[in-house]
Amino acid sequence: MVLWEDDIKKIDSGNTYKIFKAMVKTYAKQKYITLNKQTTIELSTSNVQHEDTLMTDASQNIVECPGEAVEKVTTYLSCSKQENIIKCTNCGMAKLKSRCKTRALAKVVFNKPDEAGEITLTIFDDKLSLLHGIYKTQSGDDKDFTQLSEDDLTVMLLTVNAKITYNNSNKKVLSIS
Repeated sequence: MVLWEDDIKKIDSGNTYKIFKAMVKTYAKQKYITLNKQTTIELSTSNVQHEDTLMTDASQNIVECPGEAVEKVTTYLSCSKQENIIKCTNCGMAKLKSRCKTRALAKVVFNKPDEAGEITLTIFDDKLSLLHGIYKTQSGDDKDFTQLSEDDLTVMLLTVNAKITYNNSNKKVLSIS
């Protein structure tokens, strides 16, 4: 199952959930469940005996920053209409544009360390923020993550020294160190 942004906070290890209106998709000939705007998650009273398992080392890989190239950096508001008062397409609530959270994502090309070739990873807001924390200590930059422009993020991605662990099958970034 793929969880995005705020959905991650709705799930706790060891609990059982009912998931409504999810989607089944296919990537690399493997089916997976992903959530969308209409998906709802409810805690279930059913008890399923299952232990969380960590992926084996063969399913993970590590690339080193800085990236070889930045394909794309995008910053956006969670609620993306252009008026002063906007209605969120996720929750339907109205909000002042000034109170909407700015998010970011980046598509970065890395050299594969043990193989010939390159890999492109999409790095989302939460992991970009972790990279920025590392970058701040390395560069002395004092900007808050929320103040970074797309150019600032690009410079960071092309200069920060860090390691990114990702899942080989779905290319999801798992950790930053």
